[in-house]
This record gives sequence, C-alpha cells and structure tokens, in this order.
Amino acid sequence: MKRLIILFLAISCMVSVAAGKVSTRVWFADGNAPFLPVDSNLAIIEYPDIMVGTELTIIVDSNMAEQWDGGLYIIDPYRERGVLSGRNYSYTTWDWAGSRLEAAGTGARVYDWQNDLQSGFDLCGHRTAVAGDWFVIDYTATHLGRCMVGFYDYSGPGGVNTPEYYLSFCHVRTRNFNDDAIVDFADFAVLASYWRQTSCGDPDWCEGVDINTDRNVDLSDIKLFAGYWLEKTGM
Repeated sequence: MKRLIILFLAISCMVSVAAGKVSTRVWFADGNAPFLPVDSNLAIIEYPDIMVGTELTIIVDSNMAEQWDGGLYIIDPYRERGVLSGRNYSYTTWDWAGSRLEAAGTGARVYDWQNDLQSGFDLCGHRTAVAGDWFVIDYTATHLGRCMVGFYDYSGPGGVNTPEYYLSFCHVRTRNFNDDAIVDFADFAVLASYWRQTSCGDPDWCEGVDINTDRNVDLSDIKLFAGYWLEKTGM
C-alpha cells in the first residue's frame, strides 16, 4: 500500500526537465569541503577511494524552478557495501522531512523504499520549487569494495528503470583505528604499538594496522596510512 501511495505521488509530480538541469554533488559529512570526482563520463562519476566508515552527503540541486521527480538508489550487489540515509523522519507527512530542502517547494517529499533488488529514496519536488539545493541524502561506506549509487530522473530517457548516471565510490580499509572520526596521532600510536609485528591475521589484522593484510606491520603500511592523514570519516 505504501509503495502505491509513493508511485501515485511520483506520477503526480513528474514533468520534463528539458528546460533545465537537475544534478548531484557530493560533500564530506561535516559540510566544510566538497568531495570532488577524479573522473566522470555520461554513465559513471568516479570519486577518490574512501575508508570504510566514511560518511558523505549527496546533494541534489537544480537550476530550474518547476516540478521534478527522481531518486537515489543502490542496487544489488552493492547494497552490502554502502548505505543511503534520510534525515529527520516525519510521522506527520510520512517522509524524511530533513532531507527535503526549502528550494524543493512546499509540497516536496522524500520517501524511502527497498525491495529484493534495491534500496534508497524517491525524491519528489513540488510546483513551488525554485532553483537551488533541493534534497540531501547521507551516504556511509560500510564494507570494503566498490559501491554504485544510481541517480534517477524519472521523467528522463531512463525513466524509473535506468539511472541517469552512477556515483561510484571505492571503499578501502580504515586508517581511523580508534574510531574517533579522524585519522591523527592517536591512530598513529595504535599503528606504532604493532610496529614490526609479523603475525597479523584475519579478521583483526592487528587492530587493522596491517592495512595491506600481508601479516606484517612495516613501511608499506605507514605509506598507506599517511595517504589519509587528517581525513575525517564522519561528523
């Protein structure tokens, strides 16, 4: 029943976006810096590698002032590697009220949906929308490997079945060993406590400091650690 309601609302706000453009941009979770892609084409936008546990923010923005309907979804097999999250669920409107921004219009809605193949959010704008930032969805890297987040424009060529493009994130082992949301001297101290250890193994890998999982804590791990120095994983 819930899905029928969502589909009805989606159809009611579906229009052509030929006169304008709706797109995405990604920021670090603290909102202080953009997370810029390293490569992009018509189908895939590639982002730099991020550590497991890293939190990002996906913003959907527009340069037009009209209704729009789309979504952000992760399909199998990528769902086990990353999670999309909404903000501040409202039991009054039955949607994620904190994920719809003022520019999306007074009647905009953000609905979560998942089935056996995908999980994510339907994003429905309103006829009172203006150009600007319309929606915000949070993303968390949960497991190692690549995760693809599909950005859908329901009134575009792909409709509800094919994304306009994918946001591609590759998750690597964390360097935030003490789980305090930043890679700093406290994490280096954990690494140093295992220096020259030669018996690390699965699944702990010496508290994760054997980053390349070769059973040894040595200079190769220092180099991998240094590449994420002072990088934040969350708020």
